Amino acid sequence: MDSIKRHIILPRSGGGGSSSIPYHPPPSIGHEIGVMFGGIGAMVVGALLFYVWWHFSLARELKKEEDRVRGLRERGLFDDATRNSAIEEREKRGSGMEI
Repeated sequence: MDSIKRHIILPRSGGGGSSSIPYHPPPSIGHEIGVMFGGIGAMVVGALLFYVWWHFSLARELKKEEDRVRGLRERGLFDDATRNSAIEEREKRGSGMEI
């Protein structure tokens, strides 16, 4: 037990009355509550930052997708007539997959 009390990595509060082992008082409850609320606050701030980042990321992806579809429509590769002809072609081949 004495080796555990003197271990540098595992200091014990109290000291046991020996002058070679200094007394380490336990931290105050106010300090512990402050650390707890600080951690909770950091998590809330992190969650809010992630939400904002996710919102802007989704908006950017939506704009990219709209630009991609607009480009396909301009080249004539994505319109109702092309889609319908592709469906008819698949039906002729016997493939019943929906586009």
